[in-house]
Amino acid sequence: MSLSGFHPLAAQPSRMVVCIHGFGGFRWQLYPLASTLKRCGFLVYNYAYAARKYTLEEHGLHLAEFLASLASKSLNASSLPERTSSISFVTHSFGGVLLREALTGAAWHTTHLTPEIARVGRAVCLGPPFAGASLARALRHRDAQGRMPYRFLEQLARRVLGPAAGRQLLDMPPEWFLQRGGMPETMPVLVIAGDMGRLNPLITRSSTARSATSGSPHGRDAAGRFLDTAPSDGVIGVHETWLPSRHWRLRVRLPHHMLLYAPAVLEATAQFLLAQGDDAMFGLELATAAPVTGSRLIQPGVFGEP
Repeated sequence: MSLSGFHPLAAQPSRMVVCIHGFGGFRWQLYPLASTLKRCGFLVYNYAYAARKYTLEEHGLHLAEFLASLASKSLNASSLPERTSSISFVTHSFGGVLLREALTGAAWHTTHLTPEIARVGRAVCLGPPFAGASLARALRHRDAQGRMPYRFLEQLARRVLGPAAGRQLLDMPPEWFLQRGGMPETMPVLVIAGDMGRLNPLITRSSTARSATSGSPHGRDAAGRFLDTAPSDGVIGVHETWLPSRHWRLRVRLPHHMLLYAPAVLEATAQFLLAQGDDAMFGLELATAAPVTGSRLIQPGVFGEP
């Protein structure tokens, strides 16, 4: 099935999708994707948030409040066709972490803000740092003993990323992010990871690689040896997109921000959201218990087997 076979359809409120941008991103970045989904008949909401201002936990509560308002609006619809039984999602980068927090964090377990219909739709997460971001952690240079330029780089990173969620990306280890769990079992999830090879030497497999080195910004340890550079999209490592719950995976040879615009990604996203049941997942890699190392890789602009 190809998107060329779809004709523009009127938006159907019963097929609702919420798009969530990444850290420091903007709603307009998701306009091409939103346009594709509207062509397929989805009613699309483009969610915006001030990434630097709040912690991950606070962002989760804010998103849950937004979803609750959508659910209430649907429930109070005067006609049955305008009601929706589920809300689906498309996220980019940190937006996926934010979604997980809203669906399974305090907003669900403690404050009970998250509506049930937000936990039974589908989700497509593009380049999500579910295990945190080693690139952000690499900007900490605690072992450099305050020497320049390492101290300057860390100060600059903290200023740019802010004192809340950005600080969590800088300071919290992968275990902190992974312990926040996976997505609801009732939600089919597709993770699309960009794989440009070992492009960025600051993105490493080991969670302790940076603390065991001199903090060199060139990906070397004190003896001049290269660190264990991991495949990535240039910003997020492929291994960092792993979700500790059942999900489907697809790798594409694209850099981080191009995940939002590549035809292959737009097509895979639309088809996953339109699919019915597990038998329509067109050969995607299913991950259940451990990080995937061999998920299918496709070239930009080509959907299907490489």
